[in-house]
Amino acid sequence: MLEEGLAISEYVTGYDHPDKYQNGEEGGNPQVTNGGEATRVVLTNSRHWKETNSTCMTFATHVNILVEDFVVYSKHCQTQHPYDYQMFCELINSKRRRLISPLPSICTHGETFYLAPLIDWHTVFHSSFS
Repeated sequence: MLEEGLAISEYVTGYDHPDKYQNGEEGGNPQVTNGGEATRVVLTNSRHWKETNSTCMTFATHVNILVEDFVVYSKHCQTQHPYDYQMFCELINSKRRRLISPLPSICTHGETFYLAPLIDWHTVFHSSFS
């Protein structure tokens, strides 16, 4: 699925972060208003993808993009906590990169407060042991 996304975007994440649905003034993503981010949805062979403004540090890209964007990663990953939001904003705005995430999400955050929306993760977790 990531390969399918990389055919249409420089960056792909499997995670639809719930902060994309929480207004910035309510503690969510600074670019979210009225419960969602401004985006464009595209369709590939098996999935809908939305352009998004950021993700965590779990993403896929091609090696040449890693090399080309290394300076930006280095700038935003100097501390124990990476500034991934700022990093992706710079990549998108300055380098004209595109980041997409699947609808619905195909993975989630390990922190239960940030579980991807609309997936019964409890059932997914328990079915993996069947």
